[in-house]
Amino acid sequence: MNRKRMSLIVLGVMIAGTVAFVALVPTPVQAFNCKIVSCPCPQCEYGEHLETPPGECCPQCVPD
Repeated sequence: MNRKRMSLIVLGVMIAGTVAFVALVPTPVQAFNCKIVSCPCPQCEYGEHLETPPGECCPQCVPD
């Protein structure tokens, strides 16, 4: 085999290996389990109530 052909084969194997590695790496989980979170219960002022915003685990005081 000549040198150019061997270089192309090595380059192809490296690219294929990189693509396979990226395909096998698991993606991080976006969902969060709120059951394991310990939230304080804030005391709301007059004219406010507790509400849990979307994507959050702990309630917050929001205006009525």
